[in-house]
Amino acid sequence: MARHKNYDPADVVGVNWATVLVGTKGPATPFPDISNFKFEDATTYPTGFVPLGLTSRESLPSVTTDGGEETVLDTAEMKNVESLTSGKSFSIAFTVHSLNKNTLKIAFGGGKDESQVVKGSGTSTQIIQGISSGDNSLELPVLIIYSGGGKNVGLYWPRVKVSGGTLADVSMESLMALNFTGKMLQPTTEHLKEITKVFTPGGSHEGFFIKPSAIATTAKAVVALEGGDPASPVPAVVPGG
Repeated sequence: MARHKNYDPADVVGVNWATVLVGTKGPATPFPDISNFKFEDATTYPTGFVPLGLTSRESLPSVTTDGGEETVLDTAEMKNVESLTSGKSFSIAFTVHSLNKNTLKIAFGGGKDESQVVKGSGTSTQIIQGISSGDNSLELPVLIIYSGGGKNVGLYWPRVKVSGGTLADVSMESLMALNFTGKMLQPTTEHLKEITKVFTPGGSHEGFFIKPSAIATTAKAVVALEGGDPASPVPAVVPGG
């Protein structure tokens, strides 16, 4: 008697490691390939992506969904004749322990070079980061990678409006950390030039779920993640279209 093919332990992923990578080329950042990703080997990192730094173990990167509520409509004669689903959006939250030039600049300076000064050299170097109450958000491609048991899973968001500026609560028994949040936005035409090189179905998608079959293999599945207004989908935009 054969077990059903959908009961495959190879499809189950246990997470014992996670990290956050950001794209370095804006909308021109290539669609990530994580099929051979190993965190200890920098040569396996997807092209155009770099890690922000060391991520919190107690507060792993997470994605939440806002909206999507159902409203049931009645008529004068009958109840529950129709329902409408409100638009939904995705949000991201992650915490980084590394206090380096990039994390400080993104957290407090909107990624602007002029928000930061580096003085001295060697062991006498000081990073001086300006802090202001203005809008310090910036748009970045964000890739979350979860790993465990020789398997990787990726959540890729080509256009995320990332906000920082929050220092996590400080205590004598924990590492200092920076809290980041972000809102996923629809990719622009420039983003789609790279996306449609890999995700050929096109369509309107804020993000993508990437599941390689295993580390050190090339086969992978890519599933689109959609938000927006389900009653008014945004038409696909393809290069030259």
